[in-house]
Amino acid sequence: WWSLFSKFRAKSAEPLCIILTGAATGLGRALARLIYEKTEHRVLVTARDHHLADLKSEFGHSSRFLIRPLDVTVNSDRRQVIQDALV
Repeated sequence: WWSLFSKFRAKSAEPLCIILTGAATGLGRALARLIYEKTEHRVLVTARDHHLADLKSEFGHSSRFLIRPLDVTVNSDRRQVIQDALV
């Protein structure tokens, strides 16, 4: 996966905003950390409300790491995340 991502990254003229849903724990969190540490891209991670404080304690002081609440079943939540990524 990282090899494919690196090739895509090389073609990008400016940093991207990468959205990772369900990034509070496990593979999603590890992937968010990897992208944040190894690239210049902004990372927007989403999680349910009860995981937000833990993410903020680890990543909350960076302008490149955005943390947003999201319930993927709620249309307005999805729209807000997309809008935040485009800013």
